[in-house]
Amino acid sequence: MNQMQTRTIPLLEVIPETVENKHFYTNGLSKLIPHLTLKVHSDLEKCYVLWDKFSPKQTLFDLWDFRYSFYEGYKCTPFFYTLYEGKKVLGVLPLWYDEYENKYQWFGGWYHEENRFFVEDEKLIEFLLAVSPAPLKLNSIKQFEKIKKLEMFGALGKDSDLKYFKNIENVSSMDGFLKRLKKKRRYHIKTDYKRLVKQGVRIEKSGNEDSHLLELMISMNKQRFDGVVRDIYPNERDQNSFTRVVRNAEIYDVSFLQAKARNKIAAIDIVISYKDVYYQFAGANDVENFNGSGHYMAYYEIEDAINQGFKFIDCFQEDHSWKHRYFDSREVFEFEK
Repeated sequence: MNQMQTRTIPLLEVIPETVENKHFYTNGLSKLIPHLTLKVHSDLEKCYVLWDKFSPKQTLFDLWDFRYSFYEGYKCTPFFYTLYEGKKVLGVLPLWYDEYENKYQWFGGWYHEENRFFVEDEKLIEFLLAVSPAPLKLNSIKQFEKIKKLEMFGALGKDSDLKYFKNIENVSSMDGFLKRLKKKRRYHIKTDYKRLVKQGVRIEKSGNEDSHLLELMISMNKQRFDGVVRDIYPNERDQNSFTRVVRNAEIYDVSFLQAKARNKIAAIDIVISYKDVYYQFAGANDVENFNGSGHYMAYYEIEDAINQGFKFIDCFQEDHSWKHRYFDSREVFEFEK
């Protein structure tokens, strides 16, 4: 590893022309292999340049500022496995090493979704996986045409958590959204919302200048799930990352939604917007004093996204026993070696 980081290595040295490596010399890129070299970058400025070159910047997860927030929270060393043809960069596998998990992951860690390989040609993905380190776990891989080819280099499977989203481009009102739901689901979300409105629950909306609300949201979750094993906020590193996500908001926008009544807080949610997507980032509910507050927030945020003219709502992976009722889903994949 140290040698890779300090010198440029000919790809022929890593993947020599042998019987075991026959596949690489029959996939249409055999003539290119002698001209390719590999280098692993850990310098953060160089990693940023590589990310900026290849990232399509289509989603929140494509943004360096968003990923960098998790780097600030986790402090994991980056390892960007990079293929060159001369001085030209052809592809990058952007990783970091998490000492806590004892494995390599996507740069930014487990939280990021619909990850993609940075390559000029999809066939180069095979080279990157062949030279990638182990143990390695790549979660939430966005599907692409030749994804089944990854099985040659490790274990490829469907991610245990579906990706949840909703296309609202042709939805002009909340009533229009509700009409698309099954009758029972429409009844529950609408009834809980109207009941809490009658109880005086109202939303106070603010920007990332109200970052103290993040601490309050985390505190509410800790109180609610005290002693219960949860995937959310498992350690201080995630909390630090969320703080940086709020602080680093420039390319993307962060809003706090605080539901309050009778001088009590019913819920706090964080929503992030980027381009035409409304991201339901994180939240906390006081279900003990405000039963149905989860439905209230979901209703409000869906309507908020529609009224602001967003085309999509992204509510991340993990169903949490409710997302399937109101959102569509698609599969994403994971790879391990």
